[in-house]
Amino acid sequence: MDIIISDYKLPQFNASVALTLLQKTGLDIPFIVVSGTIGEETAVELMKAGAHDYLMKDNLARLAPAVKRELDEAHGRRERKQAEKALRKSEERYRTCPK
Repeated sequence: MDIIISDYKLPQFNASVALTLLQKTGLDIPFIVVSGTIGEETAVELMKAGAHDYLMKDNLARLAPAVKRELDEAHGRRERKQAEKALRKSEERYRTCPK
């Protein structure tokens, strides 16, 4: 499994740009933002934009549990998508089956 952990502000780059690039790929990869200076409003905006979590650098003890949780949730999303796809295929076979 993959996960992206991004500092909010990097030289000539930031987490918002990284999140936008990820979303353009269409991949379901958990995205966690880490910052020492991010304000609550910015954090909320990032979450609304699709970030899965954010952590303050002074609370990195939360990083390992956040990574595990997001990887588990991503795995669950993938399993649900596979089950939905299998159900659609089954329904399609049933509809096209001669009666």
